[in-house]
Amino acid sequence: MGDPFTFHHFESTYRLIGAVGGDSARRDQDEAVKMVVICVVREKSISAEQLSRTTGLSPLRVNRAVAQLGHILDVHGTPGAPFMFEWVRATASTRRFARETGLLEGDAPAAAQ
Repeated sequence: MGDPFTFHHFESTYRLIGAVGGDSARRDQDEAVKMVVICVVREKSISAEQLSRTTGLSPLRVNRAVAQLGHILDVHGTPGAPFMFEWVRATASTRRFARETGLLEGDAPAAAQ
């Protein structure tokens, strides 16, 4: 009998974490996404390392948030440990998302605990 699986690599995603982790995991991922959006919009363009430092998010959480936001961010660079990108730039879609969700109306969220 052959291998029942057709994949050789499995990586958690925000969607999977939210589905498996429940409400707490969903809130955590939502906060990471908000922090990344606020930081990228304010900085306009930022390196992966600086984004992690500025938000206080671990490289894993930054990678996941950027992956979730890939459709509204301009993501550049070759993956290299520990980040899956080199830098990101805000786009009109990023700014519109931040404006429509009210992310820029208050103070930036505090760095992650």
